[in-house]
Amino acid sequence: MVKYTFWQKIVVFVNSILAILLLLSYLLPYISPKTVPIFTIVSLAVPILFISNIFFVIYWIIKLKKQFTISLITIVMGFGYISSIYKFSEKEIFLNDDFKVMSYNVRLFNHYNWTTDNTIVEKISTFIFEKKPIELCFSRKRQK
Repeated sequence: MVKYTFWQKIVVFVNSILAILLLLSYLLPYISPKTVPIFTIVSLAVPILFISNIFFVIYWIIKLKKQFTISLITIVMGFGYISSIYKFSEKEIFLNDDFKVMSYNVRLFNHYNWTTDNTIVEKISTFIFEKKPIELCFSRKRQK
């Protein structure tokens, strides 16, 4: 059996605690926050737990100790969970003019005379015809 110094015992203990917390964080999507409220706090710490476990893998590899497997196995076990949260791929955006949606607040077409402009209905319709949306939604339209 290998004798550890006091410092190494503390590091192994902290590494184990952080690995266990990261493993518990993988269960977060399956546990309701109402049943175990402390898990909501753990969910906030997932990025810190993940980075700290990566740090411990690097630390133990530099020290040439087999304790790196504690964090490495924890990270590998949750790779699907972590990769669903953090995307490391390059984002491609495709923009085209095929589909336009417009949501327009017409303010009741100035029914209560909020503005002194009497041509507000014509301005709104001109604006809509210029933009040529495929889907058009009116907010605050008065029914007659």
